Amino acid sequence: MNLVLSDGRFWRSSTYCLKCVNPLVKVLRLVDGDAKPSTTYIYEAMDKAKEKIAKNFQKQETRYKKVWKITDTRWNLQLHKSLHAASYYLKPR
Repeated sequence: MNLVLSDGRFWRSSTYCLKCVNPLVKVLRLVDGDAKPSTTYIYEAMDKAKEKIAKNFQKQETRYKKVWKITDTRWNLQLHKSLHAASYYLKPR
């Protein structure tokens, strides 16, 4: 308890984490939900999430650059597929 209450680094780190994670959790909720087909909206949702992360850090690239790199790496290795791209551009209903 003393560590949490007295260490300012804990609160700065917690705030940093929340600024990065909240937009990405919204994307995960969209993909996991049944409300609309996720492959159609995943590209737009990821773009919005990255912009929200940048906005959370007042567009100071040095503060969010590492998070974007991790997100882009994961996106390119696992999520960026031809089917998703075609779905995004064609937006089937």
